[in-house]
Amino acid sequence: MPDAIKRAVYDRDGGRCSYVDDRGNRCPETGFLEFDHIAGFARTHVHDVNAIRLLCRAHNQHAANQLYGRTFMEAVLNRSQ
Repeated sequence: MPDAIKRAVYDRDGGRCSYVDDRGNRCPETGFLEFDHIAGFARTHVHDVNAIRLLCRAHNQHAANQLYGRTFMEAVLNRSQ
């Protein structure tokens, strides 16, 4: 991902996880942040500021489980170990 896109996403999201729960509360995490392609980079192969968000590690994993399924993500994690 180009550095200019990373900077733009980081600035837009205020250097903080952008996850918002069902009650409208935004995650306060500012550490362990990851860039999340909302529609999944594996599906789109596109780096677009409007399609990327900052998420903490926990919320990025949660989003990946929702997008790809828990079984798939566990298989991916097991292959990387």
